[in-house]
Amino acid sequence: KGRTFSWRCWGIQSAAFIVAALVLVGCINILVDPFSVFKTSFLAQPYQLNERYRKVELFLEYNEAPELLLFGSSRIGVVDSAVYEQLYPGWRVYNFSFSSASLVDIRDHLRFLINRSQVPRQIVVQVDLENMMVSKADPTDYLRKAHPALRGEPFWRYALEYALILPKENWLGKLENNFNPLEKRQYDWVYDVEKSGRTWPAGKQQRIEAEGALYWEKERTLQRQV
Repeated sequence: KGRTFSWRCWGIQSAAFIVAALVLVGCINILVDPFSVFKTSFLAQPYQLNERYRKVELFLEYNEAPELLLFGSSRIGVVDSAVYEQLYPGWRVYNFSFSSASLVDIRDHLRFLINRSQVPRQIVVQVDLENMMVSKADPTDYLRKAHPALRGEPFWRYALEYALILPKENWLGKLENNFNPLEKRQYDWVYDVEKSGRTWPAGKQQRIEAEGALYWEKERTLQRQV
C-alpha cells in the first residue's frame, strides 16, 4: 500500500519549519545587531546605527541633561560639540541629532526630555526644507524608528520587530565594517553616541584634514549646499 497524505503531519512539519526559520533570523539579528538596538558586542563596529534609539537610551541611563543640546538632521550631526563648549565655557554640550530628522522628530524628543525633567538651558535647532516637509515617520524604516519610550510601547514588542526583520544590506554592511580596514569600507560613518553625540564620515574627515582646499574644489555638492 502507498502512504496516504496526512494534513496533520504536513501542518506540524510546516509549523516547525516556520518556527525554526524565525528562530534562525532572530539569532542572526541579535548576534549581528544590524541597527545596534540589542547592544550585543559580538560586532563592535556599527554599519548604520539607529541614533533615535541609542541616544534616547543614553538619556534614560542618566538623570541630568547637558546645558545645551543640538537638534537636527545629519547636517548638524557632523558638528563637534567642542565648538559650542568653547563658546559656553563650563557647559556640557550634546549633539542630539539623528539622520533625516523632521521637526516632528525634534518636537517629540523635546517633549520626552521635558516629561523627564531633563530640560537643557539652551537648544540649537537646525532647520531646512527637508525636515520642514516631513511630518510622519515610515513605520518600515528600522534605521529611524523612534525609541519605544517615545511611542509608549513595551521594549519586548519593539525588540521583537527588530528580531524578525530581514535587513540583508545591513547584515552584510556590518560584517564588512568589522572585517574590512577603514579605507576599503563602503560606509565609514563614525558614531560617538556615548560622548559628544556627533556623527561624521571618517573618510571625508581624513581628506578634509589632509587637503582641505583640494577637497573643497572637488566636492561640488558641498559648494551647492553652502
